[in-house]
Amino acid sequence: SEHKKHILAIALLIIVGTAIYSNTFHSPFQFDDERSITNNSDIQNLSNLGAIFNFMPTRFITNLSLAVNYHFNGLGVTGYHLFNLLVHLCTAIMVWWLVILTLCTPAFKDKGISNHSNIIAFFTALIFVSHPVQTQAVTYIIQRAASLATLFYVSSLALYVKSRLVQHEEAVSHVQPPYYALSFIALILAIFSKEMTITLPFMILLYEVCFFREEGIDWKHVAPFFITLLIIPVTMAVTKSVNFAEMRLVRETSPGILPSDYLLTQFRVIVTYIRLLFIPVNQNLDYDYSLSKTLFDIPTLSSLIFLIVILIAAVKLFRRYRLVSFGIFWFFLT
Repeated sequence: SEHKKHILAIALLIIVGTAIYSNTFHSPFQFDDERSITNNSDIQNLSNLGAIFNFMPTRFITNLSLAVNYHFNGLGVTGYHLFNLLVHLCTAIMVWWLVILTLCTPAFKDKGISNHSNIIAFFTALIFVSHPVQTQAVTYIIQRAASLATLFYVSSLALYVKSRLVQHEEAVSHVQPPYYALSFIALILAIFSKEMTITLPFMILLYEVCFFREEGIDWKHVAPFFITLLIIPVTMAVTKSVNFAEMRLVRETSPGILPSDYLLTQFRVIVTYIRLLFIPVNQNLDYDYSLSKTLFDIPTLSSLIFLIVILIAAVKLFRRYRLVSFGIFWFFLT
């Protein structure tokens, strides 16, 4: 039955993910773990939520999870690694669910691909849970900020899609409150896990355009998500002294890096991300990139042209190969 297939798929994802990371439970604290965990008195008292919040307000959920770990595990690394792995496995399950939901949307409901949603969803999630590029997010303890943010990001989108599908199936004008409300809550949790999740309202709009456009974009239910764009700026403004301290730390640890140099260097970095997706070799914890000082440096310019070509391809592929197009836009947006 369908129910048994789903249980089997989830069980296999959990088994594979656990097997892959089973040798990492004793990996020691590294780099930023020292500042954020081992030498961070702000997370050492779980009842002092004010101190946990003030350490880095825009990552309160991440730091709260560290405080919970510290409360139960102290400086024993195993508990921290188990938590990171649990987050990764949950995200893989949400990726699986999102793919199944996507192949039920109006863009695919009458197409042959929807008949294979279970197998496509399983292998998509299997790639997600086992891909070597995930190693740093799972095994480098403080990188749970990225893992938690991704879990809530994917969960928020999946819950939103589910609310739209139920709305579509029942032919009503409003989304289903439980799923919609949970999507909103997941978005808030994502925003306070890592700042990169500020793109989620745009992702929801992109998803509407890609998969619900034929039925009409649900603007009145998309719009409230854009209000959340104010959360991070307002939080930073209210707690500016803490964030200025963070900014000073960044300047001290990255002397002489101008924002313009950082931006130019990112073109080459993003190409490396893409290469690692397809050829995940020579990975390491701390990539040492020389700074790009001018756009007309050949590696920098060629990387920019390569990225522009990919984006143009995404636009050209939109009508015939919607999933491919969405995947490319997903990469650049997130």
